[in-house]
Amino acid sequence: MINFLKTILKKLISKLPTKLQKNILLAWFNFKKIPNAFSRPISTKDSFLLDEAKKIRLIGFLKIHNEADNGNLERVLKHLQRFCDDIVVCDCESSDKSAGIARRFTKHILYEPNNFKNELFTKQKMLIFTLKLNPDWIVWF
Repeated sequence: MINFLKTILKKLISKLPTKLQKNILLAWFNFKKIPNAFSRPISTKDSFLLDEAKKIRLIGFLKIHNEADNGNLERVLKHLQRFCDDIVVCDCESSDKSAGIARRFTKHILYEPNNFKNELFTKQKMLIFTLKLNPDWIVWF
């Protein structure tokens, strides 16, 4: 019965405009995460591991260039802020409001020229700056 209803729902959704289909599928994906009633309780060992995991310092860093208009920068920084202890952003001569958006999320902003020939130098500079913040783990976007 459930499979039959899913098939009908998929057929109805497929007749809608593409943008609306994506929104419905994203909403469905987020709402179907139901907690498992049969999951085992957390043991003392698990709580010890959780305390250790809280002590890990995670720093994310990314390089940006004109990402304000499409909304990607703000969305990425909001997600990074939830998981990372700190964020490092390298702005490569953005001509839009990218640097201003980044300033709302972090105080660690580097400014470098937008030159593909110096890409390795820019990445090395970002990594050195990030390592000065004493991370346990680094997430590179």
